[in-house]
Amino acid sequence: MAESSSVLLFDTQRAVEDLVATGVPPEQAAVIVKLQSHWAERDFATGEDIERLRTDVGGDVERLRAEVGGDIERLRTDLTGDIERLRADVAKDMAHLRTDVAKDIAHLRANLELKIEAQGTAFGKDLDALRGALEARITETANTTIKWVTGAQVGTAAVFLAALLWALKL
Repeated sequence: MAESSSVLLFDTQRAVEDLVATGVPPEQAAVIVKLQSHWAERDFATGEDIERLRTDVGGDVERLRAEVGGDIERLRTDLTGDIERLRADVAKDMAHLRTDVAKDIAHLRANLELKIEAQGTAFGKDLDALRGALEARITETANTTIKWVTGAQVGTAAVFLAALLWALKL
């Protein structure tokens, strides 16, 4: 606060006399009044002091608003630019990632198709081998059955002939 001349009037002599009249020792009354006048000069403000302070503070607040407003606008501009760069970087990274994932999927699909084809070929060979073994078994069983049936028929025919011959001898 700027120093100014005081408009406060304080009769220090009268104040000392009033204190002494109430029983305060003169030396103590003088010290009390001296302190009061010092405080009044230093610590009390007049209407002019308050108005001057209000004007000074108002100007300081306006300058601070202008500075902070400019700083905030610069920060907003910087942050907007940073956000846009970050968005562009993320979009670029996502595009690379999509491309890499698509390549990986295509590679995995090709490997899987090769493995499925190899398994299919191996399965086909195993199936052909089983089919051949089964056909050989069927042929062998058929031949054995035919031999047995033929042998059984010959045996039956011999018994029939023997019975016929026996019946003829009778």
